[in-house]
Amino acid sequence: MNTHTHRNNNDLHESLKMLFDKYDVSLSNDFELSGITSAPDVMHLLPGWKFSKDLSDNYVPLLPWRSNRKFIELKNIVETQTIEDVALMRLSCYSIDHDLWPLKAILYRELDLCEFLSGSKIATLNHVANKSGECVNIVVKLENGVLCSIEIGMDLTDSISMPPLIERHEIIGARGTCSDLVVDTQIPQSSIYAFTQNGMEIYNDIDMELFGYEPFEVDHIRSAFQAYQHPEVVSESILQHVHLYFLMEGVMETLPN
Repeated sequence: MNTHTHRNNNDLHESLKMLFDKYDVSLSNDFELSGITSAPDVMHLLPGWKFSKDLSDNYVPLLPWRSNRKFIELKNIVETQTIEDVALMRLSCYSIDHDLWPLKAILYRELDLCEFLSGSKIATLNHVANKSGECVNIVVKLENGVLCSIEIGMDLTDSISMPPLIERHEIIGARGTCSDLVVDTQIPQSSIYAFTQNGMEIYNDIDMELFGYEPFEVDHIRSAFQAYQHPEVVSESILQHVHLYFLMEGVMETLPN
């Protein structure tokens, strides 16, 4: 599957239903993964940044990136103290597909990852941006004393040969560092590269049960499945959504329109 080949919303819906059937998870009502509707009896399972600060009873703000294996493993490395005495985190994220990943989405995501990977809440936040508001640098201090820098860029043009998001997350300790990119690489690697007579084809399959999906689509489905399988996660997500929205709004309000 080429990097920019996205499945339609019906496919996502059917794949989530497949997981419910396979693992015998009961459904009390229908669900929606693609957008907000007016149906009162439908659970809206969407990434949190798509909602407003105030949530209706049938809105579930998901944190899909927390279901991504690379972030789970980075968090485990910190929790097991494989790297010792974390002092600094460096996060960078550049949007290629601005419709899929607008600035609001990246802010929400990266601020949450800062807390998720470190296991600590943001205590203070400072930021600067260029005149157009397309490039934003953020420095936060966590409650545990760790500093985290977040570099966000929205000025890259779309390219069929690039993933919709170019990112790097690096954690630096007194002893050891870890990153979600291979050492000395500048962009994320794909799972498979096929060199054919029609040129290079790229495949990004990362899930054996959800074959043929982009990584962010897999994260969305897995996160929605977890919300049904473990309802206690929903209340935690709602509290985190309010917290993240407050931080995100504080940055967005100071940027040029």
